[in-house]
Amino acid sequence: MPSKTARDIQNSEVIYKNGEERDSKVTKNEDLLQNDGYETAPHPCANTTVNHTVITPQGDKVLCLVPSENELQEELQALGGFNRHYVAVSLEQAALDFENPLDPIASNPKPIVWSSNVSGRRRRSIDEKGDIHNRAKRSLTEGLQTCENKGSESSVGFLQLCQECWWITKLPENKFPRLINEKICGKDGSSTNIFGGTVQFCGQRSDGMCLQRSFTQDLLVQTDEYEQIPSPDPQYSVVYQQVWKKFAQEIRSCCQCQNIP
Repeated sequence: MPSKTARDIQNSEVIYKNGEERDSKVTKNEDLLQNDGYETAPHPCANTTVNHTVITPQGDKVLCLVPSENELQEELQALGGFNRHYVAVSLEQAALDFENPLDPIASNPKPIVWSSNVSGRRRRSIDEKGDIHNRAKRSLTEGLQTCENKGSESSVGFLQLCQECWWITKLPENKFPRLINEKICGKDGSSTNIFGGTVQFCGQRSDGMCLQRSFTQDLLVQTDEYEQIPSPDPQYSVVYQQVWKKFAQEIRSCCQCQNIP
């Protein structure tokens, strides 16, 4: 007996999720069937958050898959890269890879340790391993990390015109990766632009304003779409995998003092 098609599965009046009956009655606002302009039915994998099986009354098994973190990371790299200095999957990874944006790498070069019995390439490897070991000892949390206050001397020896802070933002569950490394205006990032937030003045006569600057980076966002993929096991009639698509995520990068004309 041939396997049921994806359309056959979606046309089932009742489906069973992990063995439990679930009513599949829909309203006119729900998604249209694939390749059909007049019938409606919910997708069998709708609202999937973990891998699970949906069983139809006819006994057909539909496997609903959610991409793993490794799969999402590979997909993001294929779209342009996973920049570990600005994004992380976990706080442990952030502790290893996030640079303090208030302390630029260029202003704190690693000392060169000369040794007659260690080659240049091996010396560099030893130095990098030591740096990674030191970073593994630090612990990061979400939110505010540290600040450089207005009027203080910056890490590169200049006078700080605006209060800038290192902030680690956690994005919603439907975004990947969820942690981003930012430098914000003020302790809560409220000085975002001239149209809202807390105004932070700057300049000799306080005739300027501190404005948030940022750049964008492509990350992934979960969608309500599912693509049919080859079944990894003959027991499953149809297999769907959740689709994640790229989107432009704003990453706050500095607080800039601009004079009012």
